Amino acid sequence: MKLRYATLVSFLALPSFAAAPLDAAAPQDAAAGHHKAPVEDNATAAAKNKHVRPEEQNPDEADWTAMKAWNHGASALSQTGQMIHPAGKSLAVKGRVVSIALAHGGKYLVAKTNESLAVVDADRFRVLMQYPIGEHCSMHGLAVGGDGSTVCFTGAKHNLYSATIDAQGKLTLDATIDLSGGRKQVNPLGVALSPDGKLAVVALSVANQVAVVDLAARKVVSRIDVGVCPYGVVITPDGQTALVSNFGGSRPREGDATERSAGTPVAVDQRGVALRGTVSVVDLRSFKAVEEIATRIHPEAMALSPDGRLAYVVDASGDGVSVIDVARRAVVGQFDTKPSPELPYGSLTTGLALSADGQTLYTANAGNNAIRVAGTLRVPSASGVPPHGAGAPLPATLADGTRSVPATFIRAGGFPGSICVRGNDLFIGNVYGYFGDLQKVALPTTAAQREEMTRAAQGGYHFAEIVRAQAAAEKGVPPRPVPAHVGEPSTIKHVVYIIKENKKYDQVLGDMGRGNSSPKLCEFPRGTTPNAHALADRFVLLDNYYCSGVRSSDGHQWAVQGITSPYREKDWDSVRCTYDFGVDPLCYAGCGFIWDHLLRQGVSFRNFGELDYPVLTKGKHWRDFYRAWQHKDQSARFRSNYYLESLRRYSDTRFPGWELSIPDQVRADVFLTALDEFERAGSMPEFVIVYLPNDHSQGSAKNAPTPRAYAADNDLALGRVIEGLSRSRFWNDMAIFINEDDPQTGTDHVDGHRSICFLGGPYVKRGGTVVSRFYNQDSVLHTICQIFGAPPMNQLVAIAPVMDDCFQDVPNLSRYACVPETVPLDEMNPGSTKVADTLQSPSAEISKTQAALAPLVENLDYSKPDLLGPKTELFSRYVWSTVHGDEPFPVEYSGNHGKGLKALGLTLVPEEDEDER
Repeated sequence: MKLRYATLVSFLALPSFAAAPLDAAAPQDAAAGHHKAPVEDNATAAAKNKHVRPEEQNPDEADWTAMKAWNHGASALSQTGQMIHPAGKSLAVKGRVVSIALAHGGKYLVAKTNESLAVVDADRFRVLMQYPIGEHCSMHGLAVGGDGSTVCFTGAKHNLYSATIDAQGKLTLDATIDLSGGRKQVNPLGVALSPDGKLAVVALSVANQVAVVDLAARKVVSRIDVGVCPYGVVITPDGQTALVSNFGGSRPREGDATERSAGTPVAVDQRGVALRGTVSVVDLRSFKAVEEIATRIHPEAMALSPDGRLAYVVDASGDGVSVIDVARRAVVGQFDTKPSPELPYGSLTTGLALSADGQTLYTANAGNNAIRVAGTLRVPSASGVPPHGAGAPLPATLADGTRSVPATFIRAGGFPGSICVRGNDLFIGNVYGYFGDLQKVALPTTAAQREEMTRAAQGGYHFAEIVRAQAAAEKGVPPRPVPAHVGEPSTIKHVVYIIKENKKYDQVLGDMGRGNSSPKLCEFPRGTTPNAHALADRFVLLDNYYCSGVRSSDGHQWAVQGITSPYREKDWDSVRCTYDFGVDPLCYAGCGFIWDHLLRQGVSFRNFGELDYPVLTKGKHWRDFYRAWQHKDQSARFRSNYYLESLRRYSDTRFPGWELSIPDQVRADVFLTALDEFERAGSMPEFVIVYLPNDHSQGSAKNAPTPRAYAADNDLALGRVIEGLSRSRFWNDMAIFINEDDPQTGTDHVDGHRSICFLGGPYVKRGGTVVSRFYNQDSVLHTICQIFGAPPMNQLVAIAPVMDDCFQDVPNLSRYACVPETVPLDEMNPGSTKVADTLQSPSAEISKTQAALAPLVENLDYSKPDLLGPKTELFSRYVWSTVHGDEPFPVEYSGNHGKGLKALGLTLVPEEDEDER
């Protein structure tokens, strides 16, 4: 069954940030998406619903694209393709929840978001108050003292906050303690309190230290060097030892390959991903780090067993939990937290908690939108039990002779990042919060309930579909463009993947006249982007295609990894992790990049510009490089600058990446020169990436073209590249995918994630066929993997539908002819003087709206792709005014609105626009 939105009884849900009124904050009904009485818990609903779910069907009959809502309410189809239906009760707070903890013996739940601290009545599950933090909060770090009323949490840049919660749940901020030590930023993360409540030990992730804070004196008494990017902290019950997880591992050793994160060298593997993870052992008597224990990569949150003998540490990119014997300072076992060992990377385990008796371990699997519940490793009192080395699996028979019990999975509400337990109540903090940012779930008490909850969770993360996506190839199958199974032959031998910047569907294709298009929202119509329109006319028009992310800070992760990481999603304000365009090795997901995945399969690869920050060595402005291109001289020059060494070695350094002062015509020239070289050599790399960024534009920036001239430049370069490829000897077995990295700017009448994807090649359907099946960025990567016989690179890629509806078995070898531009490429932005004059002259060519907005966006930072942040809508308003003049900006279709989903048979969970936060 092909997925059209109208076939689903569900929501397309986007991250929810709508805060509940603080004077009447009630649980949020998971089905209706509004505040009302608490919904039934999972066990009650399960008893009423006995129908068979798709994941229980015969594999030949089951298809996640046909899934309907189960239990008593609606589910959410997220832009990643997962179904979200949180168990239990849901509650909205302001911001992305990154840490939660219980206070006053469990009477209150404290939730730290990226913006504030919320106090929740745990029994009634109502928000009592929400305390905003001026500098915002860091992505981790919340602790409640043994007295149950002292709360410490970390700010985004340099502060530790100490507060008190009274018996009525009122939070009072007692102290703000500066941890910077003269640094501009230390980005404190995890915090732990000593048993006597006198000391706080805080991980300073940028300084690569832990700070020991005297809470009474409100000052730092010691700074202790640990590993790279310390993250989580726990203190043993005797108060003598702190354990600190180092997200970036140990300091680099001699011979290690390194890249820099927040100014610190990080040891990396051949892909550029962090090489190792470690836990530092800190003696709190001598204030010294005395040992470092190896774990799997990206260790994050930590928890101690009640007796303090074992420490559990999440391996966020190891899809597991390492278990450390504190006395022996050794890893004695590891849990694989994936739902099943055969699944690829992508469970993204990022939070954990222990039951009061230490017998049960709860882990937050953000990638599965589920909580895993399983038994813990127990080490007997007698010595002599040999430790399991780092990387060794947890044995089926545990160290004390008991058998492990199959894990239970519980549905969460969108990228769960933190958890805590009170008796039979499980509390979940959801980073995305599709139906609510906090959850309260009654834990299952019977085998039937555990089985029911697990089946429901499996349906949400498409367990069966992930397994089927890795099914073995059948023998003797004839080649076809997109094979049915991994390893079966394809008629396609060359794939070109073109990545562009920041556009929604209607913004460019609204004037198509067919498909689900809205002409009134079009900003770059056929006259400005004739080649984009020609590709949609001659091949296929995808009108139900979505970007998995929502803004540029994670756009390229989705485009070339098909997944993001908890590090990226929790640090939404980009305080610790920088904008990820190949500059922060700790940002990269554990699966690596699409080229790493294909290179391991023996696929040859060449990159043109992706993740490159060129340095201008001669010439400064766009005109300098445009004239150099026109005259074919060297009057303006640049050099490539790849931070990611593992990509640089596969890149054509003649080709510039992100630098909007360089016209896309320069990029097209370099690529066509390289293509000519491939022609003469008689071979071309099987997988090629081409980056064409100039459709982004620079708003009203001085010495820059107008937005539509930038779009025309980008479109012409695209047409030239496609024409060149179609005239090459490699065209007959080629497929081209053209994708935007994200949909951050502009408007669309359906949804804020709906974007543009074009396909080209002899095996792509012709005649402008409208394909309305749900596809996203992961679909592009899944299809590329399938063509090359590579298994899906992670779980989210595995669940994305391959784009087989876009291909035909019989090739059409006709060539593509580039459509000439009609907009002058050197149409420049008006200077500040002309803008000022326009305000006084209603008859001028520039509208009053454009003239008023131009100064506001003139000096935005375009040095990276991109830093618009809260200025995104302002930028979009300006670009709109350059095309539509004084016509009011359609703000109702800006951001993540979902206005057009009802017409497709769907409704949207209410939310606050992320770009407005």
